[in-house]
Amino acid sequence: LRRRDFTMNAMLQDILTNEIVDPFGGRYDIEHHILKVVDAKTFGDDPLRVLRGVQFSARFSLKPDEASLAVLKDTAKHLNELSSERIREEWVKLFQKGITPSLGLALAFEIEAFGSAQSIIARLAETSQEQEWHPEGDVWTHTKMVCDEVVSVCDRDGVEGRDRLVIMLGAFTHDIGKPEVTKLIEGRIRSKGHSEAGLKYIEEVLSALGLDSFVREVVPLVRFHKEHYVFYVARESDEKNGDGKFRKLARAVHPATLEYLSYVTEADMAGRGPFPEGAHIKQSDARVWFRGE
Repeated sequence: LRRRDFTMNAMLQDILTNEIVDPFGGRYDIEHHILKVVDAKTFGDDPLRVLRGVQFSARFSLKPDEASLAVLKDTAKHLNELSSERIREEWVKLFQKGITPSLGLALAFEIEAFGSAQSIIARLAETSQEQEWHPEGDVWTHTKMVCDEVVSVCDRDGVEGRDRLVIMLGAFTHDIGKPEVTKLIEGRIRSKGHSEAGLKYIEEVLSALGLDSFVREVVPLVRFHKEHYVFYVARESDEKNGDGKFRKLARAVHPATLEYLSYVTEADMAGRGPFPEGAHIKQSDARVWFRGE
């Protein structure tokens, strides 16, 4: 048991007596949502354990204690020794099975586990947003909130498996272009053209996570994630908002789908705040209208 990765995995049960063998306090750590390394000396035997910790954090709402955080950060320096296939498996578990992806993503950022994409993610954390639309603060905070909202909307509608994974990746990268275009204009923070600006970073980010096979589906989700509002503004014109326009958007979004896009849009609108009491965000109306609710 001492050679296991985390205390939550360092327990046994005697199948004859049902006695729980728990020499490292794993049950306590599970109950208190603590991610704790069993043995700092052996933990680094397999650097993949770092990403296991990241996805465990997302799947079971765990946070590492101070000592474990230091071990994770030190071991993360060796993640480049792993094959992309092994890395991929852990990130898929985070995005596909996480109940609070924000915790896993926050941990990955803190211990610098994003590999070659770390600097791109860091720019998100350094980029402010307009308070009126994003009272939560920087782009990275918004991104984590949006990923948590994907869980909510997918759980609501029973979206699982590969569909959920693609939607989550679209949400994770939807604002990746904001750092490049964000400017202060007449006292307001603007990010005009961020959807297009982000396209060049998608492959690099997903490749760093071993998820480059999803690039073709994620690119259109990022490119068109604000399109619902364009449609909404023109909603009173049958000519501009006819079925042909939706069919054209569906072709443009392929190989993703309008359904995927609607989930990314919904999560994007929900993953922000808190807003002042009585505040009304028009884009929330646009999201509801676009989904036909």
